Amino acid sequence: MYSSLDRILPIVNRKTRQKLTDILSRQTIHDEEYEQVLLSCPDCNTLHNRFYVKVVYGNNEVFETKFRCGKCRKALVSANKSIERYRCKECGYEALEQECQIMWD
Repeated sequence: MYSSLDRILPIVNRKTRQKLTDILSRQTIHDEEYEQVLLSCPDCNTLHNRFYVKVVYGNNEVFETKFRCGKCRKALVSANKSIERYRCKECGYEALEQECQIMWD
């Protein structure tokens, strides 16, 4: 599904889509990275699933998506703790559980 930058355009937000469309139509792409990532808010201690995109283009210019917590507006960082140690965004309790894990090659 995510085989090229063109294929991810429908799933990113409008602002990111516009920037990527402009880069793709006017610039030479040197490197690209895109994936679904699990991030956390260091202030709220909550988890957030986002689609991350990084593109190196032109004269080594970089476009990279940045994310903020919807509640406190702090910058989200990579989730690095066990899922059970984060708070639920809905109720605020540390009650998250990991049900299954799937690894794709």
